[in-house]
Amino acid sequence: MIKPNEGYCEDIDFLISSDASAPLLKEDRTFSFRFPFFIPPYRLLDVAESQVCGLRSRLLIQHFERNRQTGALMRMGNTVQSIYEKASVKSPEKFKKPPLDEISVRLALGMKTTLKQLSTVEFDNLSQHGFETADTVLSAYCPSKFESCL
Repeated sequence: MIKPNEGYCEDIDFLISSDASAPLLKEDRTFSFRFPFFIPPYRLLDVAESQVCGLRSRLLIQHFERNRQTGALMRMGNTVQSIYEKASVKSPEKFKKPPLDEISVRLALGMKTTLKQLSTVEFDNLSQHGFETADTVLSAYCPSKFESCL
């Protein structure tokens, strides 16, 4: 989709990318190995994957900074207010419906990838957080192309 130092591939003029990955947590698994230097192999894979994701995110952000309003990177786990603050944009004084609070946003971010059916509350919280994130990021960073629906 995007090549470093070259820009978008052909026929792409706007890119929306989403990062819904959960942050790396401190290792809480126990092992029978007694070596103090032993690091579980899947933890190493988690760290490596996180590094690659971070590098790609930085490349996208650098591209968006050089080429304003050509795309947006959505990161789950940010409240509407924090997105406006990071974008240095004034938050609307009034919303049609109050945005999710910090606790609800943290719950949405902490949801595990699973095959089990979500409860109605879980689904509503997750979809509301995704909508608020997309709406706020697009209206804050690309205001000439997107107007907030909140």
